[in-house]
Amino acid sequence: MLRFSSAASARPVLSPPVFFAAPLTLLYGASGVGKSSLLRAGVLPELRRRASLLAVVFPSIASEGPGSSESVGPGGWQTDPLGGLKETVALALYESGAGSETQTRYRDAIDKARLSPLREFLAACHDVSGRRLMLILDQFEEYSLFHTEDDAFAEQLPAAVAVRDLSLSFLISLREDALGKLDRFKGRIPSAKRIFCAIQPSSLKAAPPRSCARTSIASWSSSPMKNAPLPPASPIAL
Repeated sequence: MLRFSSAASARPVLSPPVFFAAPLTLLYGASGVGKSSLLRAGVLPELRRRASLLAVVFPSIASEGPGSSESVGPGGWQTDPLGGLKETVALALYESGAGSETQTRYRDAIDKARLSPLREFLAACHDVSGRRLMLILDQFEEYSLFHTEDDAFAEQLPAAVAVRDLSLSFLISLREDALGKLDRFKGRIPSAKRIFCAIQPSSLKAAPPRSCARTSIASWSSSPMKNAPLPPASPIAL
């Protein structure tokens, strides 16, 4: 696990190549520590400078879109997270197309896959664009706040995270006091590698900048996270 004394110190490690190293990165910290600002103003712009990537943050706000307007992005955690995430990815993909011919090809692929499960929908976006999808799910604690019972999003997210070919990566950001809410996914996310990043008070020593820790999701998904230590992790040089 990586520990950082501030959001600013975490920024280099939440950018490529570390974000490339696992299907899922989990970022957590206390409320107000700067997680959303770090992701939206720091990590997201850096990812979008890479032509080989399609970086998307959900829920989105107007100023983050390639063709920003005064409108707010589609959906959010409160309403339809599955439909909102799909629509956010679709808009980002369409707006990233260079020229009308490419945009038409993207739109046709999106229309064909729109009703497919999340994993297949995201695979279609990857296939038509040839770009790796990097999805940032911010303020994830709000999902459990507004959706106490499992819905289509909860049923389809684990399969999407389990993609092994690294055509797709997720970063989930949430408050530290909401870690226990992830128990609803235990046992449903297959064994895979993931990275834990914690932004904690400055009294904690920051992790070495050129190392990270990987840990198996198998042990996490088979036991509750709340009030329990994270599984042992071994440093891997980058």
